Formats: sequence, structure tokens, C-alpha cells
Amino acid sequence: MHDVPFWLWVVFGVTVVASLAVDLLAHRQAHVIGFKEAAAWSGVWVGLAIVFGAVVFLAVGTTAGVEYTTAWLLEKSLSVDNLFVFALIFGYFQVPRAYQHRVLFLGVLGALIFRGLFLAAGVAVVSRFTAVLFVFAAILFWSTYKILREEDESFDPGRSVAVRLLRKVVPVRDEYAGRTSS
Repeated sequence: MHDVPFWLWVVFGVTVVASLAVDLLAHRQAHVIGFKEAAAWSGVWVGLAIVFGAVVFLAVGTTAGVEYTTAWLLEKSLSVDNLFVFALIFGYFQVPRAYQHRVLFLGVLGALIFRGLFLAAGVAVVSRFTAVLFVFAAILFWSTYKILREEDESFDPGRSVAVRLLRKVVPVRDEYAGRTSS
């Protein structure tokens, strides 16, 4: 574990919040994002990550810098599969291209917030009740068993609990029924 100076954590937090604000403000108007615009913004975010990595190298040392760069590259490469998931979700719910950035931004922001909340709650529960790990393990094994035993290859997302709950909160277009449901 490296001794990360407090100021570097502050810089990290400010950078994340400022990046989210810039991304949200730069795309206030719903529009279709073309290849050139997407490439330019990707360049901005990759450049910012590289600059931050340089700061980590200079402030904490070579080992921490290599660890940051390795983790960033790993996360960047693993995030490519998310593009396919987003494309499937946007297609299923027929999200207009002009609103896809806003939906994606709010989804990512929500995921960050809920990941933090669930992580904090999980750590608190596990540190207080270690036996709950066995419950989580049982759920994981049961889920694995259900996936492996699945004989029907077809899956209708409209029947999922998450989609049914979403339909109660947000009116979405049902691709299969061709109607708006709420």
C-alpha cells in the first residue's frame, strides 16, 4: 500500500466531479453524437487520464504510477463489452440517438452512486455479521446453477423483474408489443 498524500485524493475527487460536470454541461442539448465528436471527447478523457497518471508517477512514485496505469488500461479494455450492452439496451427500449448520451450519463452516475452505497452497506453488514458471506455465496451458487441449467435459449427481457419495475416508474416503449407502457 502506498502513502497517498491527502492533496492527491482531493485532486482526484475534484477531477472526477469536474469531469462529470463538464460532460453533463457540454451535452445539455440533446443531439446525435457523431464519430468526430465522440473521438474528440474520447481524446479529452484519455488525455486527462494520462495527465493524472503522470501526476501519480511524480507524487507517489514509479510503482504507484505503474499500478494506476495498469488498472486504468485494464478498466478501459474491459469497458468495451459495455458498449454492446448499451447498444442492446438502447435498442430494446428504443432510446432515440439524440437522448442516448443523457441516458448513459445518468445511468453511469446512478451506478457510481449505488455502487458506493451498496459497497459501504455491504462492508458494514459483513464486518458485523460474517455469516452473511455464506448467504451471498449460496445466492451466487444458486445463480450459477440456474444459468448452467437453463435449457431455453430465448430470453424475453420484458419479463424480467427489473424491466417490470422500470416500466412502473418510467414509461418505456415495448418493442415486442409496439406500445408504450407505464
